[in-house]
Amino acid sequence: GTRDLIDRWFHSAGLAVTPVMQLGSIEAIKRMVRAGLGYSIVPRMAVERVEDRDGLRVHSLAPRLYRQLAVVMRQDKIVTKGIAEMLRLLHTVR
Repeated sequence: GTRDLIDRWFHSAGLAVTPVMQLGSIEAIKRMVRAGLGYSIVPRMAVERVEDRDGLRVHSLAPRLYRQLAVVMRQDKIVTKGIAEMLRLLHTVR
């Protein structure tokens, strides 16, 4: 998961971190950081808009942090035209 990805990212830089808290909601994380209760690594899309960054200082990570995503579907799922088009689009953005 994301926690393991971030831990490996720090480990590759020779750093060991020990999170004090882990939340499942990006909005809750941003509220906690705004309240001065720490720092966090969140997806760029969570802070893309100006209003998303209100009260936050945002920095890009260096080196960049990437994760690989996958599409998972039930074997018996009927692939409709809409799903087929979505899969086609996802494969084009590799």
